[in-house]
Amino acid sequence: MIEARRYLQGQVVEGRFPLIQYLGGTEHSAVFLTECADSENHRAAIKLIDAPPGNAEPQLTRWRLAARFSHPHLIRLFDAGRCTVENAGMLYVVTEYAEENLAEILDQRPLSPAETKEMLGPMLEALGYIHGKGFVHGHIQPSNIMAIGDQLKLSSDRICRIGELGDRRNGNARYCAPECLAGELSTAGDVWSLGVTLVESLTERSPGAEDPSRPVTYPPANLPAPFQELARHCLAKAPQRRWNVSSLKARLERNAALAEVEEVEPPVAPRKETPSRQRYPLAWIGMGLALAAILLVVIPRPGSHKPTAHSAAIESSAVKPKIARVEKQDAPKLQPPPSHSAGSAMSDTAEAAPLAPPPPSAVPAPAPAKPAALPSPPAALAPGGVLDRVLPDVPRFASDTITGTVRVRVRVNVDPSGNVTAAEFDSPGPSRYFARLSMAAARGWKFRPPDANAKSAPSSWLIRFDYTRAATTATAVEKRP
Repeated sequence: MIEARRYLQGQVVEGRFPLIQYLGGTEHSAVFLTECADSENHRAAIKLIDAPPGNAEPQLTRWRLAARFSHPHLIRLFDAGRCTVENAGMLYVVTEYAEENLAEILDQRPLSPAETKEMLGPMLEALGYIHGKGFVHGHIQPSNIMAIGDQLKLSSDRICRIGELGDRRNGNARYCAPECLAGELSTAGDVWSLGVTLVESLTERSPGAEDPSRPVTYPPANLPAPFQELARHCLAKAPQRRWNVSSLKARLERNAALAEVEEVEPPVAPRKETPSRQRYPLAWIGMGLALAAILLVVIPRPGSHKPTAHSAAIESSAVKPKIARVEKQDAPKLQPPPSHSAGSAMSDTAEAAPLAPPPPSAVPAPAPAKPAALPSPPAALAPGGVLDRVLPDVPRFASDTITGTVRVRVRVNVDPSGNVTAAEFDSPGPSRYFARLSMAAARGWKFRPPDANAKSAPSSWLIRFDYTRAATTATAVEKRP
């Protein structure tokens, strides 16, 4: 198996493509980091596969056709050909180098609905472009959805013509449509594979993962509403019932537009035309109160002598007595217990007749220390320092691939004894390889803990690693004691 040939690292393919670093592989392929003059940063990926018996030339033809494709969400193909490595005939294809792929993210967590929408849009764009050229992808799965910088791209080294019998090696059967298991590839099969990827992105589980041999026609019921419909139309058992890429794009854009409208201006429920008395109940209540007040002013009450005093009588009898009664009923509940301070007792009896002062023993003496307490002096703090600085050991073949400066920032938590207890990326930089070197080195640093009131305190540090072709440097800044 070619996966066992990672020891080929360091060799050169066709005198042009050095196998700088082994990136991964399968039973039938191996991928290495290499250099390519056509790449913007001279970094590229080279895939080696066993030359399929009697099928080498068709595969090379597919690669050369795919190399003509140009789309912002498709991995670029730079070169392809035959080679001999360790006396074994192989095929190679050189493509853009991707820092990570979706499968690596799903190994750690599912995507959020927002992230899924950001992934789905570019993939539909790339698929629409491929299908419009008369080709199919044939191997849509999380490991073939890649990130280069801030762009998502779909792999392009397995593209073939519609209806062609594709090479199923290295493919995962659980992403294949039921009709594609025989080998014939179609645009409807790509839609099925995209639906399975969509479900797995949100749930970390593929439909039918428990029994891959049994076709699944419906997605799980717990998918968010915008994606439930899309997945259902991708996973229809009959190929002719599945939506095509254009329909999926239109529905995704429509859902996005509706979400934007609802976010900016929530929908207003239509108001049912009803009689004015029912539509404006508060207005009728106000009119009733005003009418009652007018009647009370105009019609004298029995026993009243001064018509001009009616309005004051209304105010004092209709409003104030109600408030007074509430206060009178609530007053017993507000009486403080005997143990309350004299200040709170006076606030509840300010309008009552003065009372005789309680005996000295009945009222506890106020604590003079509380109002007179002064703020504690700030703790004496001495900053910490670095005791042991660990620099990554960068191989020459890796440093030679650097253009400019590669920067990685790692934030570490340090215990009172000066040991790193936790580390996380503040900025992983553009290269997963140098990010891994930085993380491993940061965990080995030793610090002199800061001193707070003659006691060692935990701290947090930000370590910045700078990689150039000539040297590797690292600096640390204390963020908090």
